[in-house]
Amino acid sequence: MEILYTNKAEEIKIKTSLEAEALSNVLISFVSSFSGEIQHKALKIAQNSGVIDFYLKKCLSKNWLDRIDGFEKLAFFKLYGYKNFYINALKNENNSYVQLQIIYNLSLIADKDILLFLIEILSDTNIKISLSLKFIEQIFVNALNSILEKFKNEELLIVKLIERVLLDDKINIDVKKSLVHSLGYVNLNSAVNLLLFIFNKAPDDLKTAIIRALGRMGVTEVCRLINESYMSNNWILRTVSAQYAYLCENAVEILTKNLCDSNYNVRRAAGLALWKLDQKLRDKIVELINESNDRYAKDMVNLILKRITNYA
Repeated sequence: MEILYTNKAEEIKIKTSLEAEALSNVLISFVSSFSGEIQHKALKIAQNSGVIDFYLKKCLSKNWLDRIDGFEKLAFFKLYGYKNFYINALKNENNSYVQLQIIYNLSLIADKDILLFLIEILSDTNIKISLSLKFIEQIFVNALNSILEKFKNEELLIVKLIERVLLDDKINIDVKKSLVHSLGYVNLNSAVNLLLFIFNKAPDDLKTAIIRALGRMGVTEVCRLINESYMSNNWILRTVSAQYAYLCENAVEILTKNLCDSNYNVRRAAGLALWKLDQKLRDKIVELINESNDRYAKDMVNLILKRITNYA
């Protein structure tokens, strides 16, 4: 910590790559662990000492391992003024691993323009990057958190932007799903009405994402969608409906039905939802299942009750 408050802190200059790496590791620990004045001082030292310039040069190396190391280190410093540098680097980069790192860097400093750029890049069917849905979700979570931090009073404008994306038939469905999931992770309640509106026109994959997002937010508006979906022909929709049925007034009816479902995944989701019900509602469901002739439902309930008892 003393390095930040010494009189010569701003006079520190790196001379070798070892010095750059050692100092950057120290400064990264500060910018990652602190905010406010400490973070600001660490960023200033990184700029003045030559650490940032050192890694910017590595980003331009002919060796892709050097480039990815440069971008990876710069990501920690969240360099908002380097948006164009990252975008140009991504357009000129041929290595898929480096491309992924640059996309990650951009997500950490995102504004509305960067978010649209990322959506365009991730929707490009010609891009030679193998992307998992979890990675895309994380990119959108980072981007939304960055935007909400910088533009706290512009949530409705962000929702309008997201609406435009979700209604665009040219956007990849996996990108739309990941974007919707990210709304749940960042708890963007101002998007609730949009998701309710989109649901009616959405394919089943997107409907599933919408229920998950609203369920993560914990809003009771999701129950209208659950009541429309828990008896769907699509077992994935039934599964996610069971998962968040505990939020609904008619949870007993929904979960009793889903515990008797022919699909194991639906029964399991309904069983796990019992954990989140109060004792009275849980007992009512157990009573109804025990009165039924469905041995699979009884097995699932007994399994979950044992787990609950052991956990307690």
